[in-house]
Amino acid sequence: MMMKEAWKYRMIPVALMLLLSGCGHFTELVEHVASKQETTAEETQAILETTIPAEQVVEPADSDAMRIELSQGAAALGFAHLMEESELGATQGDYHFDLKSSEAEVLSDFITGAADVAVLSPESAARAYHDAKDGAVIVNINAGNELYCITGNSELKSFQGLKGQTVLSVGQGEQPEYVLRYLKSQYGTQFDVQYTSIEDITAQLTADPSKAAIVAEPDASSLLAGVPGTVRAFSLKDSWENVTATGSLISSVTLVHRNDYENKRSSVDHLLRETAMSIVKAERAANQTAKLAGKFGITQAAVVPLALPYANLKCITGDQMKSQIGAYLIAIAEADSAAIGRSIPGEDFYYGYVVTEPEESSSVSRYDDAASYGNDSEDEDEDEYENTESKKREDTDTEQDQKQDDIKRENHTKRENETEEEGEKKKSDEKKEEGEKTHESEKKTETSEKHVEIEEAQRPAETAASPAPQPAAPVGPDPSAAPAGPGASDDLLQGGPMG
Repeated sequence: MMMKEAWKYRMIPVALMLLLSGCGHFTELVEHVASKQETTAEETQAILETTIPAEQVVEPADSDAMRIELSQGAAALGFAHLMEESELGATQGDYHFDLKSSEAEVLSDFITGAADVAVLSPESAARAYHDAKDGAVIVNINAGNELYCITGNSELKSFQGLKGQTVLSVGQGEQPEYVLRYLKSQYGTQFDVQYTSIEDITAQLTADPSKAAIVAEPDASSLLAGVPGTVRAFSLKDSWENVTATGSLISSVTLVHRNDYENKRSSVDHLLRETAMSIVKAERAANQTAKLAGKFGITQAAVVPLALPYANLKCITGDQMKSQIGAYLIAIAEADSAAIGRSIPGEDFYYGYVVTEPEESSSVSRYDDAASYGNDSEDEDEDEYENTESKKREDTDTEQDQKQDDIKRENHTKRENETEEEGEKKKSDEKKEEGEKTHESEKKTETSEKHVEIEEAQRPAETAASPAPQPAAPVGPDPSAAPAGPGASDDLLQGGPMG
């Protein structure tokens, strides 16, 4: 179970042996091979196609193996340990890995049936769903966000800061273009994008570090290591979640043909289980992962320890996988429906399998040598890998639920605050109005009281100023009175004493 290109080289001696008995092109083949110290893959293929009749081409011994294609990138790091175990024959499943330089090649091979399994972006997987003759089924999410903004401009902190610039990127017609298009439409931020190679981006940033580049891991870490003064300004995951209420940025999924889903269920289950364990090993043993990445041509070994913390490797399956991919594809389709093919895939696009504990089998690879796997202890086994992966999925669920709750809570709190502010203002206005009324009433009461006081104060003065009433003088003599003496009438008239 070796890499495809290596197999081609080993097939040349076999082909020569087959041709010894009369093939007319034998001499031509021998002379061509003998004249070169090394033969490239393209030359080898050309030799086989032009000199060996189709009926005589020998298929590899592992022709029944599951042919897995993936491109160079962060997701491939998660498969590095499985690739190694497959070469050693230490896996439950039978796999044949083929690493491609671009996602377009992987997608093409899957659609034509040259690959049984493809590691692709969700957009490419959706196109395969529509275009592959026997359909396609996603079995897991193997990587979350891998996209980052790299720049030497210390003032650039967010997606809005790209306004008016010419941003460098890799991946025209692939996920980076679709994600940027969606985010530009959501933020209303306009800028130009120059799609080029990572080598050209490195050269441009070296000449002018103030430029900005949107690239995926491990290219992002490669730029940081190779261009002095550059920093990881922001993650497009954060930019995405700031404007998208549901779902998250997903970079890579694992895709199988519907026939395999229906007829080779156990093989797909083995792949899921062993992929989950490989991802855990990739993150736990960064140094070993780096060696394997260099061995299989995934990326430079020195970059791997820098890239792994930002690669967001994971193995999400089942309902969570379905809901996350569905939300992601709906968002991408809003900006460009052509990115996902003709329409949003149906429910038959999703594999309902959930990773469980692996079956006990002597063929399952166990790493009892702690030295070869960094922090792995001698007692670690597949159960621990599965438990770790389950915990990661739970943490991811909790984190995403928490973020959604936070958004809802923030909006609810905002509404409550607005309502509360309106209520307080209303209360304040009512209180002010009531105070004014009270003040006016008190003022009236005070004025009334003063009037009463004034009236009361004036009343005694008026009473004192008026003479006391005198009894009326009798008219005529009092018949009961004694006869008056001489001069009595004069005394009464003058008010003098009587007697």
